[in-house]
Amino acid sequence: MLQAVFLGVATTFPALLYFLFDRQNTDALRSRFLLTLFRLDRRLETASDWSARYGRQVTEAFGKH
Repeated sequence: MLQAVFLGVATTFPALLYFLFDRQNTDALRSRFLLTLFRLDRRLETASDWSARYGRQVTEAFGKH
């Protein structure tokens, strides 16, 4: 019984760590993505520009900020 519990915890632990890591780094990934948008699209000058142009796609990919 103890072995089954240990295997259950051991097999789900990596997945839990992955989701924790993903959740904590979403803000950093979003910021990095937005900086890249500013570099690639020269027409963007303010946050309202990228929000009007790419806001829906960013929200779908990273969630609300």
